[in-house]
Amino acid sequence: MDNVGAYACIFCDIINKNAPRTMYEETDDLVVIQKRIKPRKIELPVNILIIPKKHIINFKHLDFTDPYDATIVSKMVCMAQNISKQLTGTGDFWISVNNGAKAKQTVFHSHMHFKSWEQWPGKIDPLGDSNKKSGAGHD
Repeated sequence: MDNVGAYACIFCDIINKNAPRTMYEETDDLVVIQKRIKPRKIELPVNILIIPKKHIINFKHLDFTDPYDATIVSKMVCMAQNISKQLTGTGDFWISVNNGAKAKQTVFHSHMHFKSWEQWPGKIDPLGDSNKKSGAGHD
């Protein structure tokens, strides 16, 4: 998937494997990575990001005449549902999307936050850290 832009995007770098980060799931259209937790924030067992491979600034910039854009949000929700089925316990979770600086979007590449108090066996350890190598922190 081409990720073009006039500025550096950490998510594009991760998708293109130019920045180290463990990808927990990957499809033709999406990647799932661990969210970096800032100090003093509550750390959940599962706090991940579901990211489209195509660089779209945020949901306000979706072009529903484009076949990729027209289906990517449903693919993101489907990924969230698939991950929830792998969680322990009830599999309960919440998802959120920040669209724009005033909505506290800090990385301007569309992404969905997936959070749960449940565990994701074999993916993320109980402390919310990956047992695999990971790279520089961004959310």
